[in-house]
Amino acid sequence: MEVELRAKETHVLVSVRDDGIGCSAEAKSGLGTRLINLLATHMKGTVARKPLSQGCEVQVSIALDS
Repeated sequence: MEVELRAKETHVLVSVRDDGIGCSAEAKSGLGTRLINLLATHMKGTVARKPLSQGCEVQVSIALDS
């Protein structure tokens, strides 16, 4: 697993990548996913999940002025 934190001018971007079985768009959201989505929305941010050739990446972007 790899975790990266980057600060941009107006946002903070947190990326989490793994080399596991991947992530499908049809995957059900568990409690953790719902909490992250609610927190990101509350902080004027977004959550994006994308499959990799091997594994999955989740990016959370949060506005610095929240």
